Amino acid sequence: MLLASLVLATALPAAADADLRCFITTAVIAGNADAGSQPVAMESLLYWLGRLDAQMDDETLKRRVAAEVGKMTQAEFQADAQRCGTEIKTRGAAVQDLGQAIQNSAKSPVGK
Repeated sequence: MLLASLVLATALPAAADADLRCFITTAVIAGNADAGSQPVAMESLLYWLGRLDAQMDDETLKRRVAAEVGKMTQAEFQADAQRCGTEIKTRGAAVQDLGQAIQNSAKSPVGK
Protein backbone atom coordinates (compact mmCIF):
# COMPACT_ATOMS: atom_id res chain seq x y z
CA MET A 1 0.00 0.00 0.00
CA LEU A 2 2.82 2.38 0.83
CA LEU A 3 4.47 1.64 -2.52
CA ALA A 4 1.23 2.42 -4.36
CA SER A 5 0.96 5.72 -2.49
CA LEU A 6 4.53 6.64 -3.39
CA VAL A 7 3.99 5.77 -7.05
CA LEU A 8 0.80 7.84 -7.16
CA ALA A 9 2.48 10.74 -5.40
CA THR A 10 5.26 10.82 -8.00
CA ALA A 11 2.98 10.14 -10.98
CA LEU A 12 0.65 13.09 -10.38
CA PRO A 13 3.31 15.80 -10.55
CA ALA A 14 4.69 14.29 -13.78
CA ALA A 15 1.19 14.30 -15.29
CA ALA A 16 0.65 17.87 -14.13
CA ASP A 17 3.97 18.91 -15.69
CA ALA A 18 3.06 17.23 -18.99
CA ASP A 19 -0.37 18.86 -18.99
CA LEU A 20 1.15 22.23 -18.12
CA ARG A 21 3.58 21.98 -21.03
CA CYS A 22 0.72 21.04 -23.36
CA PHE A 23 -1.27 24.03 -22.13
CA ILE A 24 1.65 26.38 -22.78
CA THR A 25 2.43 24.85 -26.17
CA THR A 26 -1.21 25.00 -27.23
CA ALA A 27 -1.51 28.61 -26.03
CA VAL A 28 1.43 29.57 -28.24
CA ILE A 29 -0.07 27.71 -31.19
CA ALA A 30 -3.51 29.26 -30.58
CA GLY A 31 -1.97 32.70 -30.42
CA ASN A 32 -0.39 32.20 -33.83
CA ALA A 33 -3.24 30.28 -35.49
CA ASP A 34 -4.97 31.62 -38.57
CA ALA A 35 -8.72 32.19 -38.52
CA GLY A 36 -9.44 28.70 -39.88
CA SER A 37 -7.36 26.95 -37.24
CA GLN A 38 -8.31 29.19 -34.33
CA PRO A 39 -11.44 27.27 -33.19
CA VAL A 40 -9.59 23.94 -33.00
CA ALA A 41 -6.67 25.55 -31.20
CA MET A 42 -9.00 27.13 -28.64
CA GLU A 43 -10.85 23.84 -28.08
CA SER A 44 -7.51 22.16 -27.46
CA LEU A 45 -6.50 24.92 -25.07
CA LEU A 46 -9.72 24.43 -23.10
CA TYR A 47 -9.05 20.68 -22.91
CA TRP A 48 -5.66 21.27 -21.29
CA LEU A 49 -7.05 23.96 -19.00
CA GLY A 50 -9.74 21.54 -17.84
CA ARG A 51 -7.11 18.96 -16.99
CA LEU A 52 -5.07 21.52 -15.09
CA ASP A 53 -8.14 22.83 -13.23
CA ALA A 54 -8.54 19.36 -11.76
CA GLN A 55 -4.95 19.41 -10.51
CA MET A 56 -4.30 22.93 -9.20
CA ASP A 57 -5.90 26.26 -8.34
CA ASP A 58 -5.61 29.37 -10.53
CA GLU A 59 -2.80 30.96 -8.52
CA THR A 60 -0.71 27.80 -8.70
CA LEU A 61 -1.41 27.55 -12.42
CA LYS A 62 -0.29 31.14 -13.02
CA ARG A 63 2.87 30.60 -10.98
CA ARG A 64 3.68 27.31 -12.73
CA VAL A 65 3.07 28.75 -16.22
CA ALA A 66 5.34 31.73 -15.48
CA ALA A 67 8.08 29.41 -14.22
CA GLU A 68 7.82 26.87 -17.03
CA VAL A 69 7.39 29.10 -20.06
CA GLY A 70 10.83 30.64 -19.71
CA LYS A 71 12.54 27.25 -19.44
CA MET A 72 11.12 25.64 -22.59
CA THR A 73 13.51 25.34 -25.51
CA GLN A 74 12.46 25.29 -29.16
CA ALA A 75 13.24 21.56 -29.33
CA GLU A 76 11.09 20.90 -26.26
CA PHE A 77 8.30 23.02 -27.71
CA GLN A 78 8.35 21.00 -30.94
CA ALA A 79 8.41 17.68 -29.08
CA ASP A 80 5.57 18.81 -26.83
CA ALA A 81 3.55 20.00 -29.83
CA GLN A 82 3.85 16.52 -31.35
CA ARG A 83 3.04 14.70 -28.09
CA CYS A 84 0.16 16.97 -27.16
CA GLY A 85 -1.28 16.92 -30.67
CA THR A 86 -1.29 13.13 -30.63
CA GLU A 87 -3.15 13.11 -27.31
CA ILE A 88 -5.70 15.65 -28.56
CA LYS A 89 -6.36 13.54 -31.66
CA THR A 90 -6.80 10.43 -29.51
CA ARG A 91 -9.21 12.18 -27.16
CA GLY A 92 -11.08 13.71 -30.10
CA ALA A 93 -11.59 10.27 -31.60
CA ALA A 94 -12.87 9.03 -28.24
CA VAL A 95 -15.38 11.90 -28.11
CA GLN A 96 -16.59 11.04 -31.61
CA ASP A 97 -16.99 7.39 -30.62
CA LEU A 98 -18.94 8.35 -27.52
CA GLY A 99 -21.15 10.69 -29.51
CA GLN A 100 -21.88 7.93 -32.00
CA ALA A 101 -22.72 5.53 -29.17
CA ILE A 102 -25.14 8.09 -27.73
CA GLN A 103 -26.83 8.59 -31.10
CA ASN A 104 -27.05 4.82 -31.62
CA SER A 105 -28.60 4.24 -28.22
CA ALA A 106 -32.25 3.23 -28.35
CA LYS A 107 -32.88 5.47 -25.32
CA SER A 108 -31.14 8.52 -26.74
CA PRO A 109 -33.31 11.60 -27.28
CA VAL A 110 -30.83 12.73 -29.96
CA GLY A 111 -32.08 12.47 -33.51
CA LYS A 112 -35.62 11.38 -32.65
